[in-house]
Amino acid sequence: MNFTDWIPIFVVAALFSGWALLHLSRKSTTFMPKWAWALFIVFTTPLGPLIYVLVEVLDAGVHRADAEGRSPDA
Repeated sequence: MNFTDWIPIFVVAALFSGWALLHLSRKSTTFMPKWAWALFIVFTTPLGPLIYVLVEVLDAGVHRADAEGRSPDA
């Protein structure tokens, strides 16, 4: 497998990182400061944007009520 076979993967990873940074610039964050998310996205591509989407976009990082309905905030 030569380098040209990897080009589409690099392009998709770069586009995904760009989208994550654009989304980050337009929305507020709850789990980490924006500057920390930006560094995380850039330096850990392609894993960083994926974690950003799971935690911030899909709210996987927000604490939810437990099985008995108790909220961690209460």
